[in-house]
Amino acid sequence: MIERDGVALVPTFALGRTQELLNIIARLQETGRLPHVPVRTSGLGRAIYEVYRRFPDYMHPEANLRPLRGFGRVGDMWNPRKVKELLKRPSIIVATSGMMVENTPSALIAQEMVRDKRHGIFFVGYLDPDTLGYKLLNGGPGTLLKFQLDRRPVEVALEDIQWFYFSAHAPRQALKAIVERLRPRRNVIFVHGDPEAVDWMCRNAANGCMSFAPAAGESISLGG
Repeated sequence: MIERDGVALVPTFALGRTQELLNIIARLQETGRLPHVPVRTSGLGRAIYEVYRRFPDYMHPEANLRPLRGFGRVGDMWNPRKVKELLKRPSIIVATSGMMVENTPSALIAQEMVRDKRHGIFFVGYLDPDTLGYKLLNGGPGTLLKFQLDRRPVEVALEDIQWFYFSAHAPRQALKAIVERLRPRRNVIFVHGDPEAVDWMCRNAANGCMSFAPAAGESISLGG
């Protein structure tokens, strides 16, 4: 989309994912695999980036964060004229929220972007089926979506909407290996996951123990 004078929007989570994506993009530009267009970011992701830079001793030894000054600010996304101005020239925007919840920076930018086929939106994290981001990814051109809760729905014209797998969680086999290493004697409790994924863990990773997947507020008895 940059070749057609469009803008690439990457909705990201503020903690970890924003910083990771900004440095991946910078590295790809440095190696010539991405065009040298401005890279901008916004919101809480910038504030957390500053914390990362302030405490480098807590980072992985191989981490090489680029200076935050190399990434521009998005500006006032609540001003439609500013957003339209932002989208006039090719750039890459990394903005929260990762699931594109209504009224967040990524949603406010996308509200204008989806009207123009020049642009592209690229999700890099989990999308809950009830979120705006999921509906946008799976809706396609002609879908009517609300990007601001107090505004009318916008008809999507954008076609270049994609999802890339950047998981922040361990895969199933890695979690299964942890259970095997711990060698629990009697019970394994699985929490916090999609029902299908939790069910798979109960069936395949209990390591011969009793397995539980309690619902929120449910009490379970582990025996004496």
